[in-house]
Amino acid sequence: MAIGRDMQRRFGEASGLARLLVRNPAQLELVDVAMLRAQAAAAGLASAQGSPDDRGDALLVQAMLLREHGRRTGAAEDLAKAADLADRARRLAATTPVQARLELALCALTAAELFGDGAALDAAQARLAEDEADGQTPVHAARRAAASARANGGCALADNDLDHAIAAAEDHDHAVEALDILARKDVTLHSDAALARVARAELLVGFALRLKEAQLAAQAADDLAHLSDHLDPDLMPLTFCRVETLRGEALCAVGELNGDAAALAEGAAALVLALDAAPQGWSPTDRARAARSLGLARQALAEATDEPALYDLAAESFDMALLALADAPALPLRAACAFDRALSLARRAEHVADARGLAWAEGALKARLSAHDPVVDPVAWACLQVALARIYGLKAQVSGEVADRSHATLALEAAVDVFTERGLKSLAEAALAVAV
Repeated sequence: MAIGRDMQRRFGEASGLARLLVRNPAQLELVDVAMLRAQAAAAGLASAQGSPDDRGDALLVQAMLLREHGRRTGAAEDLAKAADLADRARRLAATTPVQARLELALCALTAAELFGDGAALDAAQARLAEDEADGQTPVHAARRAAASARANGGCALADNDLDHAIAAAEDHDHAVEALDILARKDVTLHSDAALARVARAELLVGFALRLKEAQLAAQAADDLAHLSDHLDPDLMPLTFCRVETLRGEALCAVGELNGDAAALAEGAAALVLALDAAPQGWSPTDRARAARSLGLARQALAEATDEPALYDLAAESFDMALLALADAPALPLRAACAFDRALSLARRAEHVADARGLAWAEGALKARLSAHDPVVDPVAWACLQVALARIYGLKAQVSGEVADRSHATLALEAAVDVFTERGLKSLAEAALAVAV
């Protein structure tokens, strides 16, 4: 990304590049997380050195950059600091309260999406529900409408509320339409308009899986394919990555719901494109999501095509996701990747379903368990316990040994205890499903 380095040379003065990045969100995609962090620090220096009239604006710039850094890296402390800076900006500057209130809501919304934090989602909705009629520009109103649609869609998915989802979909439609109109006159809004479409498609895919409606997922995939055709991955690499990731997930949902291996293969190809678009060091969370979804796609293809070698490729994808999130151990996405990788080994053994293959899988999982300290990384340890329980259960079916069933029960109990203690409800439920 030579463009990012060129921007640094041209606008390297304290807060100069930072302000440029905030004015045009698409430019944020041309800098890696290290430069993003440096520019947030530059904006912080400018806020300390500036006049009282400029301090609020500088604090708001720093908050926006830290929020994006937190979104990319999964750093909860960045999101908390960004919210604090936005609140200070709201109280300091007479010219930025409207923008600062929106930034507070976006910090909470980002935290809710990264960490599954229901309280943060409620906080985002509360902020967005505030009366902001005074001082709103059309751009601000459109961005606020897009954020409100995201929050409403998140609540609908969390509550599995179809009526709420329909209302949220209408909110998304209005936000997309408003941003499209504004983007025709202002190219800096192309990123906002694209991400509003991504949020709408995410809602569609989420409810397609809940309702078992492949048509909804297919509609989302078509919308995203049209959007992808109009994006330049060299200029907007992270937006392109997010679009292709969700398109791949939508196609895989179609494939799983319809039993269509061709759709699964097409989804996997889209996910490879997504990974290629996001360079190393730009956005670990975006790369990890794409890699995890690719692993799930390969796993589904292995089951659909009866090809066990695809399980090994799936495990490699999960390894890639875990590597990207090595510095974010508390992120739920990392726990999900560890869980999926462990189960991929178990499903490979299940596919083989002979005593020799099961013994090999058992040995491989026990070797990995011995390398994991349950105190240092309890979630990864618990995920391996779930996979080991699956192997024990399969061994019991083959050999009829009561001891294997007992080992499976103990492993699952240990895993569920860890997931429950850390509030990982979805993983606890998935672990319990293994026992059924």
